[in-house]
Amino acid sequence: MFKKMFAKIGVGAAKVDLRLNETAYTLGHVIEGAIIIQGGNVQQHINLIDVEFWLEVQMKSGQMHTHRVESLRAASSFTINEGEKKEIPFTYHLPLDLPISASNVSYFFKTHLDIEGGVDSTDRDPVRIKAPKSLYQLVEGFEALGFREKHHSGKFNGYKQEFAFFPTDFLKGYVNEVEFEVAIEREGIRVLLELDLPSFGREREIKNELFFTNDELSQPSTIARLLEEAMEE
Repeated sequence: MFKKMFAKIGVGAAKVDLRLNETAYTLGHVIEGAIIIQGGNVQQHINLIDVEFWLEVQMKSGQMHTHRVESLRAASSFTINEGEKKEIPFTYHLPLDLPISASNVSYFFKTHLDIEGGVDSTDRDPVRIKAPKSLYQLVEGFEALGFREKHHSGKFNGYKQEFAFFPTDFLKGYVNEVEFEVAIEREGIRVLLELDLPSFGREREIKNELFFTNDELSQPSTIARLLEEAMEE
């Protein structure tokens, strides 16, 4: 009797734990792991298990904004016996159109165990989202031309993630900064390129949209040449 009473207020109740196989995953890849449900001191009925994927962004003001990317129903309506341990496989296919983890961008999974007539159990697990190979190859193309990434590069303002570089060789003295946004696609990467040019005491912006195939990106000399041609134009 006392066990049931305590379980209703969360003492000795069932617990949930999401265990991911890795701590970091690449955009477009599959996140894998398992949901562990550990039974408490009494038998309990579980209404459902939901796993939510959240994006967290720290704004310039210091305020934290969260956005739920996805909500997944992992299980529904089952009984967990006293001391029983259940394991449910978990997979989530990461979309390609998310900002990657950065100084002000983070992600976490929130797992919710809905216990009938009792206090629900929750679990929070951070995960780092990495850039795909194509983005690294694009950055290598800029670096081959002598560009270096700025400290604020990769920050996300809630609408777009912008990468920023400054010239140390090519276009030095002609361009103050090169910024770009990317859209990752299966066939390659779409780039919105912006050059900030000094102009009579103020900056002038020139923008151009480019697309690089995976084949072009896989050849460092080719991507550097294409970037050079685009910026010279």
